[in-house]
Amino acid sequence: MPTTFSAFTAALTAPFETTLRALRSAGIAYHDLTFDHACWRCASSAEYEHICALLHQHAACISAHASIGGRRISTFVLHQPVQVAGYAVSTIEVPDVKPTSPHPSGWEHVEFTVPDLAAFQAQYAALPFDNRGLAAAHHPNV
Repeated sequence: MPTTFSAFTAALTAPFETTLRALRSAGIAYHDLTFDHACWRCASSAEYEHICALLHQHAACISAHASIGGRRISTFVLHQPVQVAGYAVSTIEVPDVKPTSPHPSGWEHVEFTVPDLAAFQAQYAALPFDNRGLAAAHHPNV
């Protein structure tokens, strides 16, 4: 668990670059994508409280402890975006641990948005998109 904000944000570089490499290897023109947020997964409720307290020092909380899918999730917007791999990272999502499916702590994912999902999927029709998440009530995703 990171104890400083700089250690917390520095740890984002490797998973962010891994995501960009995966997009590049799939042939996706990721420079056209809009960065949405990065998600830090907590391994315990104590870590969730610690990360939220750490972020409160450097960010505005725009959604505090919302209950989604049986766990608390908070979303923060950094006062000063962090530059990672050419992107300005300003929004960070922090979900509490889900008692029924624990995960190790760390950066879980970065999300990008596209202006038109149907057009994006048509442009990259050869890729195996998993659209099951589109039916999700709280957070539709592909």
